[in-house]
Amino acid sequence: MLTIPDQLRTLLTSRFDMLESQLEDDRRLAELDFDSLALLELSVACYEDLGIEVGDTELNGNMRLSELSSLVSARLEAR
Repeated sequence: MLTIPDQLRTLLTSRFDMLESQLEDDRRLAELDFDSLALLELSVACYEDLGIEVGDTELNGNMRLSELSSLVSARLEAR
């Protein structure tokens, strides 16, 4: 089972006021109330907080947290 990197977990809980209990790998972003504006904010937060670029076009409401985690992990490792 893939785990959410600490950096992403911190970003989601601090910037988006999510609870740890909401951060299950199989949850879709839409289930966590990420609409198009929130997805854009997530893209900006990834750049500002994590120093990685995740284009808002790469993100969508059907994306699972596990997929977001894989994307963020890959970008963090590539820096």
